[in-house]
This record gives sequence, structure tokens and C-alpha cells, in this order.
Amino acid sequence: MAPQDLRQVMEECLASGDLEAYVTAEIELEQQVSDEAVAHFNSGRFIDAAECWDLIASLNYELVAALAQATDVEENGVGVGKFDPLQLVREAGSLALFSSGRAQFVRGQDLVSQRNPGAGIEYLNRAEDTFRRAATEYGGGVSIVFADYAGAFSHFAMGLEGMMRGDFGVSAPAFMRARAAMDSLLNDTLPAQMAKEPDDLTLASLEPLLRAEAFAITSQYEKSSFMARIAAGEYAGALKHAESLCTLLQSSLDSLPEETPAWQKYAVQSSLAWARADKERATAFVLREEERWDDVQAAYERARNELSNAASLILRTGLPEAAATQESLMAIATTTIAPEARQADAERKLKQYIGELQAERRGLIERISSAGVTVNNSVDAVAVAEQNTQIAVQVTQSVKNLLPELRAALEGAALGAESAELEKEIAALEASDEPPASFLERAKRLTGRLADIVKNVGDAAEPLIPVIKKLAPLVGLVLAF
Repeated sequence: MAPQDLRQVMEECLASGDLEAYVTAEIELEQQVSDEAVAHFNSGRFIDAAECWDLIASLNYELVAALAQATDVEENGVGVGKFDPLQLVREAGSLALFSSGRAQFVRGQDLVSQRNPGAGIEYLNRAEDTFRRAATEYGGGVSIVFADYAGAFSHFAMGLEGMMRGDFGVSAPAFMRARAAMDSLLNDTLPAQMAKEPDDLTLASLEPLLRAEAFAITSQYEKSSFMARIAAGEYAGALKHAESLCTLLQSSLDSLPEETPAWQKYAVQSSLAWARADKERATAFVLREEERWDDVQAAYERARNELSNAASLILRTGLPEAAATQESLMAIATTTIAPEARQADAERKLKQYIGELQAERRGLIERISSAGVTVNNSVDAVAVAEQNTQIAVQVTQSVKNLLPELRAALEGAALGAESAELEKEIAALEASDEPPASFLERAKRLTGRLADIVKNVGDAAEPLIPVIKKLAPLVGLVLAF
């Protein structure tokens, strides 16, 4: 029967006082809504599922109110037929609280999936309180299990909130508490409740769900630890966490049953691709420390490709938050991977430049040492080099001061056509602003040429001899006359 028809039947039965028919219709409607809630939840439509759980809670509160009149009805001979009024009141009260807790829990999960874990924590804590109240007032292992489950999930949401704020000092411990709570739930609470209530099929069916959640928490712990290590510059440790996460997700993907909904498979595949991107990013940092620059850029390129793959896969889930996650993944490639790749290239160039400077320093020390000057380190070498530079500047100025005298002596010498060419060289030296080393080398060549002329032409070049004798020691030339 359709839900609206069942609602009408319930109203008619309640109006006529036929509580047995009313309860029968309520149970049938409740089962339909429960099936719908599970379908919504499995499809990732958390708010729709929460509304179904709210409706179940409302139906049971209405049932409790209707059954409160059962005693009066019994006196008139109507009763509730095959149903025990007291047992029904207890079961309906328990289910009303439990369903309210489920609705709160699912709303918290929805906020977590919408990247708002901070707001989700409030719903999760309320859900835990509601489940514990149901367990206290009515008993039931399912309520106890869900209370522990909600508590663990609250720690999980706190870890996610810390990650989103970049506060890894909060996130990693929160994930650790969540993982410990889930371990306790799976290893202690659930087995104990199943032993107390072996016929409760709901308890038996919870183990796969809880193990999946425990896996998700462990995965986020690895992710948070990876990010914490990256932020601290501990790249080898970050790589180990990324590799562990890849192994976890690959195992999860391989163990998914064939009947797993497609959106869940795509979600795991997307997470695996993202984890592989993290692994490549950490690998790039390790390679940077080893100065394997070609391999560094290749690792960053693989990271970009994995992020693109993760973005494509998350869109295929069809989840409401898929588009936002896809945009976030693509943003990581632009705002994280690309800048790090550029930094790596700049780092390569800087280290290459530093290497060249170090080679020059070693060469300087070797040259100074070969000249008979004792140097113990680069500071000594630099000091010697600076001193020699100052001397070279002074010598250059002394040579320049002699050039007008040299030009005057050239005018008094009888060198014929060669005088004009020599005058040009002297003028070029006077106008030069080149470094001392190259200037003095040119002056040395000119002085040597003039010395050769003196030797060849004799008395005709006699006016040049006094100036050449002044220039020769300044430019490091030994004269033969």
C-alpha cells in the first residue's frame, strides 16, 4: 500500500478506535520509510535519509500517544488485538529515540561530507547523547553501539576540522582518538552486545559498516600525518605516510564486493588517485634534497596527472559535494603543485650558482696558494684577493698618470708613421674604464712594444726610455736594456 494510503488508514483506524489496525498500518508504513532511509543513505543523499529517520521517530511518538489510551479502550472491550500495549509503548519509545539519534547522526555526516565538520560535531554529539538516553531508558545493544559510533565519528570530524584549518597538531591526535574509539567498538562493545542479543540482526549487520568507518578514520590519520610531516619539512616521513595511505586505499578497492554502488567505487578510486598525488609530491621533495632535478619535475608531473584523475573520478560519483571536491582538487594542482615545481626549478638554478661560486672559491685559494701565499680558508683568500684588488687599482692609476708623459715623449721621438698608431693606443688607454686586470694587460703589451722599438731604432727612440723604465715595473715587464 502507498504511504499516503497507509496514512489515511491510520487516521481512520485511530478515529474509529481500531488500534490493532492502526498499529498494523503504522508498522507497515514505518518499514517502507525505513527502507527508503537506507536507500537514501546508501546513495549518499544524507538529508533525505535524515528526513526519513525523523518521520520514523514522529510515527513512533504518535504511536506512543495513541497507545497511552489503550487501557481506556480495553475497558470498553476494544483493545489492540494481538499486540501487547505495554510492550508496544516500550518498543515505540525506544525506536523513537533511536530514530531521532539516527537523524541527528546523518545530519552530522552530511555536514562533514559538505566540508563543514565543525558544524557537524554538534549534531554528532547530540546523536551520541540521544543514543545513550535510548540505551539508559530502554536498553538495547544497537543504541549502545551507535552511541560509541557517534562518539568516534565526532573525534573524526574534529580531526577533519583541524586539517581544514591547517592545525595538524589538533587533527592527528583527534584522528588517533577516533581510531582508538573505533577499535574499542569493534573489538569490545560490538562483540559484547552481539553476545547479549544474538538474535538481533541489526547488530550483526553493523560490523561491515563499522569496519569501513574504521578504515576511513585510519586513512584520514595517514593523510593528516602526511600533511603534518610535509608542513614540518620531514619529507621522508611524509612519503611513508603517503605510501601507507595508498596501500590502505588499494586494499579497500580490491575488497569491495561486486554489489557495491558505483558511486562508492568511484569515491574510493578518487581517494586513491589523490593519495598517489600526495605520494608523488612527497617523492619530489625527497628528490629535491638529493638534487635529482629531472626526476623532481617528472614526479610533479605525475602528481598533476593523479590529481586530474581524482577530480574526474569524484565527478562520476554524482554526489552533491562532488563538484566542490573536483574544484578543490584542480585548485591543488594550480596553487600547490605548480608553485612547488617552480620553486624546485629556482632551487636547482640557485644550487648550481652556489656550486659555481664554491668552485671559484676553491680555484682562488689554489691560485693564491700556488703564488706562495699561505691561506687557511676562504676568508683568508678573500682578504688576499681584496688586498690585491686595491693594489691593482692603485697601479692602474699610476700607469694612467704616466700616459701623458709617454705621449709627450713619443712626440719627441723620431718614429715616423708608427707614431700615429702608438698615439691612438695611448689615447685608448687614457679613456679606458675597464677592470684593472685587463687594463694592466693592455698597458703591458704597449710597454713591451715600445721597448722593442727602442731596441730596434736606437737613438731615434731615446726620449721614450725614461718613461718605459717607469712603466715596466708597474705592468710586470722585465726590460733588456
